[in-house]
Amino acid sequence: MAAQQRIIPIGEFSRAMLESDDGFANRVSRFEDHFGPADADTLSVLVQAAYFCWGNNEYRNGIVKVCQAIGMGKPTSFFYHAQITADRWDILNTYVMGVQRWLGVDLPVTGRIDGRKIQQIGHWLGEHSPMKNALVELFLHNLIARLLDVSFAKLGGDVLPDDVCYADFTNWYTSSDGIAYNNSSKDDFIEKCRQRIRHKMGSVSPDGEELLIGILQDSPPPCIHRFTRYLDIQITSIGVLKWRGNLPPDSVPKDKWMVFLDEVHNALTAWINGALPRGELAFRLHKALGKHTQRNRAIVRDFLLSDDRGAASDWLVRKSLEEGTTAGHVFVRHNHHGVEHAAGLFST
Repeated sequence: MAAQQRIIPIGEFSRAMLESDDGFANRVSRFEDHFGPADADTLSVLVQAAYFCWGNNEYRNGIVKVCQAIGMGKPTSFFYHAQITADRWDILNTYVMGVQRWLGVDLPVTGRIDGRKIQQIGHWLGEHSPMKNALVELFLHNLIARLLDVSFAKLGGDVLPDDVCYADFTNWYTSSDGIAYNNSSKDDFIEKCRQRIRHKMGSVSPDGEELLIGILQDSPPPCIHRFTRYLDIQITSIGVLKWRGNLPPDSVPKDKWMVFLDEVHNALTAWINGALPRGELAFRLHKALGKHTQRNRAIVRDFLLSDDRGAASDWLVRKSLEEGTTAGHVFVRHNHHGVEHAAGLFST
């Protein structure tokens, strides 16, 4: 079974933010004072600009899409909190497969998976030991719980879903001894893992305790582009049984992202000021933004480049649960018989 992408109406999102986010509502009010009442399309463009996530894994495509929305005067689409592409879903589940293969789980590799990454994960983890095995189980619990909360949807206007499917990896979400990794009470499964580690080892060394803290510390959600960096650090740390004791090469360098942000800021500022674009990225953004109108300048300046940007994760989390777009809803359901595969509306 595979899952199809869904569209969360951006118009509904914009109305919800207008009601719940005073900062956004005030900016819309000031905009309307200058340019008159915002119709549905305009309000959707304003919310797309205000809530564009600069750290989302799709930030490069997303910035072009939001500029296109401003230029056209109607919303396009964008990925927001916990929403990921099918390609991103494959990449994240490669970590599950790599760790499970190291644990001895022998299942066919499915989906568009990078076999080299699976091998690299096994190399990073190295030789088995009771402590490593227990820590890896904790890593899987934590990762899979987060993966089951991601959403197979994006925010959009009058657009169609991407013509791709999300593969079902839930056969990899069970341990070799039949324990289901799931997104039930996080505190409960963390404590159970701690108990198992202490039971196997008798006690947890200072390095072991630091590893526990490192694995369970807060990190960006899976939709954020740096999330895989945190996974790499956790796996390599388990491999040497010391937190950050074997830092891997950074496959998603923060410096490149910071340079990108500077380029975008400079390009948008130049457009606002009527200056010519410098560089390929600036040319693309200027072309997408189109004519230099006072209205569009205000949207870029007061919404897209605003320091006082809103956060709508709570609303989107609730909406994803209501719409049944989370991986947990699509692929698994919990009942008194345990975890079963669910053939929902997304089946293909």
